[in-house]
Amino acid sequence: MSTLKFEFRPSERQGRYPGSIYIVIIHGSESFRLSTRCKVYSEEWDRHSRTVIVPHYASVRYNYLRTVHGKLEQIYTEYERTVECLAARGDFTMADIRAAFHSRRKSGTLSGFVDLLSSELGESKPRLVRAYRSTMNSVAGYCDGAELKLSQINRGFIEAYESYLNARGLKPNTISFYIRGLRSIYNKAVARNMVIGTANLFRGVYTSVAKTEKRALDARQIARLIALDPGLLDFDFETGKGQLAPEVRDSLAMFLFCFLAQGMSFVDMVHLRRENITGGRIVYKRKKTSQTIVVPVCREMKSILAYFSGRTGSSGYLFPVMGPGGKPSRLRYESALRMQNLRLKKIAALAGIAENISTHVSRHSWATIAKNENVELSVISEALGHNNETTTRIYLDSFTKKVLDKANEKIRRAIKRAV
Repeated sequence: MSTLKFEFRPSERQGRYPGSIYIVIIHGSESFRLSTRCKVYSEEWDRHSRTVIVPHYASVRYNYLRTVHGKLEQIYTEYERTVECLAARGDFTMADIRAAFHSRRKSGTLSGFVDLLSSELGESKPRLVRAYRSTMNSVAGYCDGAELKLSQINRGFIEAYESYLNARGLKPNTISFYIRGLRSIYNKAVARNMVIGTANLFRGVYTSVAKTEKRALDARQIARLIALDPGLLDFDFETGKGQLAPEVRDSLAMFLFCFLAQGMSFVDMVHLRRENITGGRIVYKRKKTSQTIVVPVCREMKSILAYFSGRTGSSGYLFPVMGPGGKPSRLRYESALRMQNLRLKKIAALAGIAENISTHVSRHSWATIAKNENVELSVISEALGHNNETTTRIYLDSFTKKVLDKANEKIRRAIKRAV
């Protein structure tokens, strides 16, 4: 027997942002979730009847919530018709339901095609899936939530959409990201004969990628971050221990660990496991390039690892981010990344740093301070795990661990001088 129900997931920042409504289809012992792309606030959702609460027609949210309510009813009707058709043919599986439901529900629409691509790509290309979904959500904002058919993507639509993005004050690279995402989705639809392609459809719109200035902190600014809570690293500061909220202290500790670990990426840090530490070194493969990186575990890094050690349980991870949980690992990581970047903004304000701080800043800061300490560019490239550096790459294999250790030690001394 197959059933469909709607579930509501509140926003992590309840009160300020609406939550999401999901479709959950159950068939036998299997189930799968699918986004409706409908968002409502907690007080607009009836948990018992699993539907939207439509307010009085005078409410400013009346038209939107009535539309959402109608959309959910339409989805349920399409599901019932799908199951009826499958049952008429005989036995069917969850895979049959998914394929038929996708086809019936969203045939020929941008959101439906993105759902299909996301299902096909799965966990194999998460960055591409996120890019497609970000583009889809941006287009949905331009269309005011209305479904966009693939056949409606024409020259006039693209120019109007680009104007909409410009009017929102988005930066050129952000606009290019959305336009390139839309172009990629459209070209895939053309290749599958889902829409008749138009030559040079995207000619003239901005699809370039301009170089952006990498934000980096200098040694004095890193020292100011450490001074917020010197106990994390056991530095010999004269100032007292900072009074930070536990979650803010966690974010500061993670940022400093990434910095001290030769500018380790946040995604690589949260996926570190106990077996990555061997012989006083962290040995791991970068998620982005699969290149093997070796990082010496300095005293300050040991202090941070000890700080988190009691909260990772039997998960095997070094940091309490990717352990067991109800959400898929990809969603847990994306949620952790968002929260980390939000808290880093608060940390920057507490330290009196005007620049915005994100997870990438630790990486750029390590490289910048290393350069200022006259560490050779090729050594920096090796430490960061770049696999496309053109300068002195042919010599990188000859670097010993001592060379990289020396570079890291130079940076630690530079921070201590800045205290």
